[in-house]
Amino acid sequence: MSVFRPPVEHIIKTKDEKQKFWGPKLGDSAPDLLITPEVLHGDTLAFAGQRIEIVGLESKTPNRNVLWIPSIQTILGGILLDSGEHVWLADTAAKEQREVWGEQLSYLEGLDVKTVIPGHYQGKLPTEAKVLTGGIQWD
Repeated sequence: MSVFRPPVEHIIKTKDEKQKFWGPKLGDSAPDLLITPEVLHGDTLAFAGQRIEIVGLESKTPNRNVLWIPSIQTILGGILLDSGEHVWLADTAAKEQREVWGEQLSYLEGLDVKTVIPGHYQGKLPTEAKVLTGGIQWD
């Protein structure tokens, strides 16, 4: 089984209900077609000669991962990283899930990070490492 299978399975399991819920709210901006990603094998990618590591696949919530580019000390955030908006808790309703989220953020703080691009944000795009601590201060 691929390490990426859990996120793809999560998308398949939840996409239709999310479409039903969000479609009417988004109106004309809602997508007509939802595309399920293909399963990738492994925990690294390469782009423009740069090694990109997928961090979080070994956690209890492998569908909540980020990309780490060590050569430029940059984290590209997924759902774990949020800035300037209310943290989305619908998919992490259980306290244990939020604790794992905090553990993942703590791990990322331990990396030698220069730039963080959050997966979700409002306002000006923040790139500072303080994005890593914003999501754990609410619980």
